[in-house]
Amino acid sequence: MNDLIERFAPVWQRILARMDRKVIGTIVRFAFMFISEERGLLVHTTQWGLSPRERTSRHNEKIQQKLALSLNAD
Repeated sequence: MNDLIERFAPVWQRILARMDRKVIGTIVRFAFMFISEERGLLVHTTQWGLSPRERTSRHNEKIQQKLALSLNAD
């Protein structure tokens, strides 16, 4: 997941550069389906990740981190 976020960060940064400066980054929802070999069951999981806007403040990065963490808790 982190590799995918890093790989596409330049794409998101180009998009964010055209947006209002109030947009502080990109939050991404990943959904995965896999098989639990131990139980032989299909398992579905989701995870939220983030890619902060370049040169955003540390405060804005913390806001995104808190949001992603709260979304992961649900």
